[in-house]
Formats: sequence, structure tokens, C-alpha cells
Amino acid sequence: MKRKGIIISIIGIIIVALSLLGITFGYYYTQIFGNENATSVKVTSAMKAIKYIELSEEVSGTVIKPGYEYIKTFAATSLSTEEEIYHIYLDEVINEFTRTQDITYTLYRKSGNNTIDTSNLSDCEEISSGIFPKTNSYIKFNEKLLTKGDSYTYALKINYLDSSEEQDIDDGKTFGFKVQLHSEIENPYKNDTGTLKKAIVDNAIKGGTDKTTFGSDVTTFTAISGENERVLNSAPDDYGTSYYYRGNVLDNYVTFADMCWRIVRINGDGTTKLILEDQDQPCSPSINGNWAIPTTTGGTTYTGNFGYTRHSSNTLIASNGTTKNSSTRYLMDYLHGQTNSDKSMGTAFKNFQSTFTKTELSKLKAGNWCLGDNAYDSSNNLLNSTQIMDNKIKGTSFNYDSYQRLGGNNGYQPTLKCNGTIMNDWDDNETNPTPMYVGAITADEVAYAGGEKGTSNQKYYLINEEFKKGISGANKSSYFWSLSPARFDGDYDDAFRVSSYGRVSRIDVFNVDDSLRPAVSLASSAVISEGEGTLEKPYKIG
Repeated sequence: MKRKGIIISIIGIIIVALSLLGITFGYYYTQIFGNENATSVKVTSAMKAIKYIELSEEVSGTVIKPGYEYIKTFAATSLSTEEEIYHIYLDEVINEFTRTQDITYTLYRKSGNNTIDTSNLSDCEEISSGIFPKTNSYIKFNEKLLTKGDSYTYALKINYLDSSEEQDIDDGKTFGFKVQLHSEIENPYKNDTGTLKKAIVDNAIKGGTDKTTFGSDVTTFTAISGENERVLNSAPDDYGTSYYYRGNVLDNYVTFADMCWRIVRINGDGTTKLILEDQDQPCSPSINGNWAIPTTTGGTTYTGNFGYTRHSSNTLIASNGTTKNSSTRYLMDYLHGQTNSDKSMGTAFKNFQSTFTKTELSKLKAGNWCLGDNAYDSSNNLLNSTQIMDNKIKGTSFNYDSYQRLGGNNGYQPTLKCNGTIMNDWDDNETNPTPMYVGAITADEVAYAGGEKGTSNQKYYLINEEFKKGISGANKSSYFWSLSPARFDGDYDDAFRVSSYGRVSRIDVFNVDDSLRPAVSLASSAVISEGEGTLEKPYKIG
């Protein structure tokens, strides 16, 4: 039975924290619950002056039901004639929920120091959203007030979603938070001494010549135009705030399992996603950037290959009585080896996974591989599984989720949130499924890294010198597959792939010859024994 209520402790926005780094005297003001008589506080700060105003009161000990909504409003005003940049941070986070996906946040912004009408947020700009984090997290970087008197008013909306699934597991759980404005970026993993995730953020904060630095949020995902863009940005994912590399990054190298990898991002749950750079040796200036996993051609999957396979059914019948033999409609089988011949991507992933020792596997996290297999008809209506099969049997085209956002009907809007099936294991044995430690990156992750659909761009870290050789042959693959399906064109399923030119494109998954580039996720607790992330001094997992 779904529960009737849950005790939630919501700690309102109470504190503004400024870094005590400079020698200039500045002031900030804290007003609690709209109290106009709040005391101003004098601090030594690199930020000249920001006035912070609470516009709504604290809520605590409230019993809520699924469907509950809570909105906290606050404002920030510049008291300086100089440009002020600050970052919005959730601090003292308490989140005891098991079903973390049921608590979400959305941050809205409106120019001017005005009270927001919380019953109608349509005149506000949505600037951040995601699953409510389990740990302290930034939810917005690089907010900017240009001169004295400039201000923004914010509404932070918290939702407790009404799920169709059982939610009783979280009865009596609590969550809470405070919001801070930081003038300097503070490492959210500062207490995780020795971990890879802490080192990644520390190095981006420190920056330096040819080093990655924290960048502005990317709102227009076009190809990287220059060789010197090397940034670590943030975006929400299903588990909190993700920190992703973008551009011609030179310091995201990791040696793990005697192979060389590149860091794609820190996931919202603190794990770190890696993509294979060189399967033959650890990271060093002498690597040639070879992953060289064999390929699939014409539906025949060679030993160890990334591949797709025909659906295991024989005769398929649509709702209107149309019948087709499945051999004429090749259906994507991304991660499950569901055919008797076991010619699937799952075979390749499991073969590669078998090369890891037990100790190495203990440093990885299985699962959370997103298929993005939600599908939509020509009117953008979401299709259910029966409708998807009907369309395939009838030969009616439709789009998958990634295609909708990466150049399809909805423009170019990548996301790190999963819109579809999340795979955690291979269910080839229902009583004892194989944990899925190995997968591939999504087309959205390629977009965040710097790739764009239909546009050549070799100036981002996924396109190394060895991969570029595929352009001129030399027995090198010119493409590697992403994990993301793109479109059913009436005959075949298309999936997204990345070319040696850096383009993101789609092609059918049966009649092509593309390669696999495996990805893994290091556990949140993964520690480094040494390194700075460069080829000369790569991070080494201890």
C-alpha cells in the first residue's frame, strides 16, 4: 500500500557564505525569513558586496504526501560597482531517501529584486534542475551581477513526486538543506581525501597553462571551435550534479587495469565514468591511443565484438493483423544477448569485462547504463512498447529520445538525465544475472564533450591521433558506436556513432562496420596513488 504521508525536515535557506580570501573589506547582509532588521555582517572577502534577502520562511517537521511541492524564494543584489560572480550551492544536505528519484529540485530566476509569484513561475527562467542530491552540491555556477543595484530573484522548487511504484520504503525518511552563495568554487568532495573525484575538481579549481579550469555553463551545444577550450562544467543528472569535461582536454588521463582511459565525467552519485583510450598499455607519452576492438558487419558479430543482433522472435503480428518475419526487421539488442546464437553487444561487453581481475572489479560500480530508448511518433507523442513493435512491423518510422534532442524535432538539447531504460546487469541468467560493469558512453555525453550532430570537429578529447587514422584507412575504424539509439527509418534501427572527423551521425545498426570503445565507472571511493591527469603524470588508481 502506498504510504499516506512522510515526515520531512526541510531546512530553509539560511546562510550566505563568502570566501575569506582577499584583503578588501566587503559587506554582506543576511535577512532571515524576510526580517528587515537583520544585522549586517562585516567580512574580509574577495567579493566586494552582495546583499542576500530571504523571501520565504523555513519549513520543518512537515508531513507531506506524494505530490507535495515546496518553494523557497530568495534574492541577491550587488552593492558593488564592479562585476560580481557567485555560485549557488546546497549545503548541509540531508537526504535519507532510498528512492532518491522521488525528490527533485528546479531552480528559477527572474531579473530584479522582486517577489516571485510562486503560483505562476512561467515568467521566470528555469536555470537548473535535477534529482535532489545525496551530498552537498552546486546547483548553479557563474551567476553574474554586473554593477551596483543589479539583482536576481530566485525560486527553488522542491517536489516529492507521486510515483506509480511503491514508495513505502521511504516512510519516515528526512531531507534538508541550506543554500549558500559562494564567491569562490569550493570542492564538494573536499572531505574525500585521496579520491579521484576530489583530485579532478581540485585541479580544475587550481587551473594553469594547458590545464582544465571551471567553465561557464554551456547553453548552446555547438562544436568546439578552438584548440584551447579545456573546461570542467556541471549539469544535473539522475543522481545530482555531474561534473563533465569539455573540449581539447589534456589532463583527464587515468591508468587503470594496466590500460589508459580518459575521464568523461564525475556522475551525480560520485562515481567517475571513464572511456578507453589505449587497451595495450598504461598512460604515458608513448601510447598510440588504440582501443582497436573488432567490429560488426552485416549482422555477423565476430569474437569479442560490439554488435547488434536480430530479434529472437520469428513471426511478429501488429495490432491490425499485419505480420512480418523478424528476419526482415532487425531490432536493436543493445546490452542483452537475447538470441540463442548470442551475437550481441552484450557478448562483447562481457568478454571485455572478463579481462578485469576481482580486485579491479571491486574498484568499479556496475550498472546505470542508459539506453535512452524512449520513442516518439511524428507528433512527439511517447510510444509504449506495443506501439513501438507495431510501428516496426508496419514499417512506420519514429524517433528515439536522443534523436529528438540532438538534431531531431526538438533542436539540440543534450541531457545527462536518462529518458528510457537504465541497465544494471545482463539478465542472461535470471536467478544470477551478470553485473554490468562495462558499457559505452551515450550520444549526449559526446555532445557534452564537444561533438555535434553533422558537424566535423576534431578538437575535443574523444578524437585522438590514432582514431584520426581511420579517415585514411590503415586498417583503422573510422567510427565508434555510442549507446544511444537514434531512429527507426521504416526498415532498420539507426544508432548514433562518432566519426574520426568528430561528427555525431546516425546509421542503421545492421549493415555497418563500426567499433566498440568501452566505458566503465570507477566507484565513488576510488583513490589515486599519484598523478595530475596528464600523459606525463596520469592519475593512477591505487
